[in-house]
Amino acid sequence: MADLDDALLAAAAPSDLEAALVYLAGCCPPGALLCGRTLPVLTLAQVYAIVQNHTNVDREVEAQRACGSLLVLQLPAALRDEPLVIQSHEVEAAMRAEAATAPDSKEQRAMELAAKLVRRCAQPRIEEADIVAFLSVEGEPEPSSVLAVAAQSVADTLVRRGWLVPLRSMAVAGLGEAPAVEGTSWLWSLPRCGLLVKAVLEVRADVLRCLDRQRFGRAPRSVVERATAASTRKSQLTLDYVLRDMEGRALLKTDPAASAGASLQLSPAGVQAAAALKKKRKR
Repeated sequence: MADLDDALLAAAAPSDLEAALVYLAGCCPPGALLCGRTLPVLTLAQVYAIVQNHTNVDREVEAQRACGSLLVLQLPAALRDEPLVIQSHEVEAAMRAEAATAPDSKEQRAMELAAKLVRRCAQPRIEEADIVAFLSVEGEPEPSSVLAVAAQSVADTLVRRGWLVPLRSMAVAGLGEAPAVEGTSWLWSLPRCGLLVKAVLEVRADVLRCLDRQRFGRAPRSVVERATAASTRKSQLTLDYVLRDMEGRALLKTDPAASAGASLQLSPAGVQAAAALKKKRKR
């Protein structure tokens, strides 16, 4: 009986990923709360900083994404190496709240559909065919050509409101291959999430430059706090939010047992990142 109780408790307990997401969401600073400061946005690297087994994290992230409970955002262009993770039910709630304040019935309907779609198509990239299939399941009794027009209308609304980003293929089609049609593929996004990621990059750069100026790339945390005070105040992010992301990327190490308080030190990867940053500034 005791063994059965233990098994039931183990099954009911949250996984390491779920526990990390709850903890990180509770620590989100104002600058990382989007959509009227109701939606906590996390980086995948922050999860890596808490759950040390990255293989298990990747496996569980993919499993939760596949079942629609977790949305992974892969931003385009220069921000593509900064994946974000958000729990789908929180995105759904934000979309429904936005639908309630939409200026007309068309946009309200698009946001209501998006709130359902985000759980069924939680992969970073979404195609027009995904939206068409979703609309047909929703019971829209229309020919496929009409559904395609409706899908494009929904996507246009989501792009305009910042929930989708058009995906433009830069690859040239090979022999016998048709080029991708512009406007039929998108990446999930969040309103103002690009500004959030750029703010994280700005504070990260300040941390790298500060530690790079120190002997052995090491300094007390208080020194780094002073060096990043302007950028954290401007972005309304906390230093902890950015440091946790950097730890997950293996850019620095924290020594809480240092004699003068917590100490931060660049890792070999951090030294390389600081050198690349310095080289970029010289151009």
